[in-house]
Amino acid sequence: MHPLVRVLLALAVAPVVLTLSVVLVPDPTGALPVLVGLGGSVVAVPVAYRAIARAEA
Repeated sequence: MHPLVRVLLALAVAPVVLTLSVVLVPDPTGALPVLVGLGGSVVAVPVAYRAIARAEA
C-alpha cells in the first residue's frame, strides 16, 4: 500500500479518538475533552500507521 494511503487511513483514527474523549471526559467548557482528544490522537495515529504497515507484511 502506498504510504500516503496509510497516512490517510491512520489519520482517520483521530476523529474517533476526539469523539471518544468528548464522551469519556465531559466538560462544560470543552477545553479538557479537546486536550485529551489531541493527546490521544498524537499517540493513536502513529500506532495505527505502524499497525497498518505490519498488517501488509
